[in-house]
Amino acid sequence: MINEEVFMFSPQLRLIPYLSHHVPHYHAWMCNPALLAATESEPLSLEEEFENQLAWLQSMAKLTFLLAAPLPESPHERAIHDDEKIHQGMVRREGPFPSKSNRAEGPQGLNPEEIRQSFPLLAEDDYVSWGSTSADDISILPNKGFIGQKPLPGRYIPSQIKNIFTGEPIKASSTNGSLNPGARKPYFVMIGDCNLFLLNDEDEERENNGTTSSAPMDRRVFEVEVMIAYEPYRQKGLATRALRMLIQYAISVLGGTDFVAKILENNTPSIELFKTKLGFTEFKRVRVFNEIHYSRSIYTTEEKQNWKNECAALGCSDCWSGPYTQDVEQNMVLLAQNPSFKITTQS
Repeated sequence: MINEEVFMFSPQLRLIPYLSHHVPHYHAWMCNPALLAATESEPLSLEEEFENQLAWLQSMAKLTFLLAAPLPESPHERAIHDDEKIHQGMVRREGPFPSKSNRAEGPQGLNPEEIRQSFPLLAEDDYVSWGSTSADDISILPNKGFIGQKPLPGRYIPSQIKNIFTGEPIKASSTNGSLNPGARKPYFVMIGDCNLFLLNDEDEERENNGTTSSAPMDRRVFEVEVMIAYEPYRQKGLATRALRMLIQYAISVLGGTDFVAKILENNTPSIELFKTKLGFTEFKRVRVFNEIHYSRSIYTTEEKQNWKNECAALGCSDCWSGPYTQDVEQNMVLLAQNPSFKITTQS
């Protein structure tokens, strides 16, 4: 599920791949005991986090996107952002953008109609590999029982920017020039991340979710997570939007049909997020870990339509995916902090 060359965006949020130049700032976040507790994570050294980032990037069973929020564009705030001191807080790549000149051909021997049914966002001119490539030799393909009957895209690179719900190509006016080389670079601040895990115990998850063990093998279950690490951006609806974008990506690109969230019993904000805002229902309690597990099925035609209607009603259907190219990365300024905010402890 390698997403090194994929990004998603909406007017309120941009999801970008977690790359090595992001590691120092991400590691600084994960030195916060409160974040470690909320995410049930173990503290890592900076060297270990670099290793962790590479493992995630090349994994065939999980992926992560960083969350970047756009900064306001008023003249006063623009002047603040352009201050030279602010550029010391930029999160940027050092060295050249990697070149992928040895890509294999797209999917071979797969029925195009079956591909469309399972992966509605994939087009013939997209790059898709269905297994690990020579460049991804750390990757390990899950066994057949792990992924069911559907092939699992190992790497996906969209050929163009398109809507993640409809597959329609974007119109130039929708980007407001923010993706165009030569346009004034938009400013973003790194605020958190969201994650997908391919679950390898699908039968157990379905049984506990009230479905039978004879559920079709074309179902695919993912665990989803989100973290808003930068406190000034909490409780602004960004976690909800990030998860809706991530889940739709999993549906359209990875063949996801069922989604699970595992939350600590005392994490009231996350419980509210998944139950009330995302329509997940409780199906299991794991007392030994003090966890509550929630799930949502987006498998049937009715469930898929309900999901799309919800997203449209909440304004989340204006979301796009595209190739994360050198132009895209170089035509955005990513900051570690919003210079308009003073340090705050507000949650």
